[in-house]
Amino acid sequence: MGVAPGVELLSGSEDECSRAADVLVLLALDGSDEARDGLRAHVRGGEHWVSVVELVADRWPDAWWEDLADVARKRIGQEPEPPWHVEPWKRFGIAARRPASRPVPPDLSGRTDGELLDLLAKALPDDCVRARLGQGVLADQLVPEALPVLVAELAELRRTRTWCGPAATARRLARFGPAAAPAVGDLRRLWLHTPHSYERAAYLEALAAIDPSGLDYAHSESLWDCQEQAQLLGVAHAQDNPTTLAHIAALRDDPMVSTDLRMAASAHHHRGLGP
Repeated sequence: MGVAPGVELLSGSEDECSRAADVLVLLALDGSDEARDGLRAHVRGGEHWVSVVELVADRWPDAWWEDLADVARKRIGQEPEPPWHVEPWKRFGIAARRPASRPVPPDLSGRTDGELLDLLAKALPDDCVRARLGQGVLADQLVPEALPVLVAELAELRRTRTWCGPAATARRLARFGPAAAPAVGDLRRLWLHTPHSYERAAYLEALAAIDPSGLDYAHSESLWDCQEQAQLLGVAHAQDNPTTLAHIAALRDDPMVSTDLRMAASAHHHRGLGP
C-alpha cells in the first residue's frame, strides 16, 4: 500500500499532519519519492504548510526544498502571524519571530522503514485503512510471518478471479524462493488463465524463482507472447528445438521488435546453433 495513507494524513488535523510529516520526511531520505513529493505538494497547497516546510528545511538537503521559496513568499501573507525563526525563512527573505521555546519533534532517525510505516498506521484514524497499511508493510518484509499471508492472498485473488493485482503478490512471493512452494499451483493457474498478458511475465519469473521444474512449455510458449518481457524470458530459457530456434531467428530479424529483444534473440540463436 506504500505511504499514500500517510500523505493523505497531512491534510488532517495539525497533530495528525505533524506525526505524519515526522515519518514521511525520513522515508523520503530513505529513498521514497512518494513521501518526498507528498511533503512538497503539501507546502504548495496544504493547510499546515508552514510547519512542514520548517521540518523539511531542517532535515533535508537544501536542494530538496530551496526551490519552494517563491511558494513560501506567496503563501506567507495569508498566515495570521509570522513564522518561527528557523532556517527556511531567513533563506527565503521572510521576516520571522523567534519563540522562547519550540516543541522538539521525536527522534525517529534510528527507525527502520517498517517501523516508520507502522507509526503512520497507528496515526491513521480509520481502522480499516490502518489494517490495510499494516498488511502491506508485513507483505513487503522478507520475514517468515509474511509468507503465509502472501500465499493466502494469492489463492484468494485467483479464487475470486481478481486479475488486477496478483502480479504484485507474485513478485513478493518470488523473493522467498523455494520456501514459497505452496503458491506454485496458483501461480501456474494464473499464468494459464489470466486475461492480462502484461502480468504473465511476473508469474513466470516467480515460478522460476520458487520451483523452476516443468517450465519448459511455459518458456517456449512465451516466445509467442505479445508482451516483450515474457518474450525475453522465453528467449533466455526456452529449450532449443527446430520450432523454437526458428521463431527466435524470426525475432532476431524482425525490425518491429525492440533492440533488446533482437539482441537477446541473436545471442540465443548463436548459442543454439553451436560453433
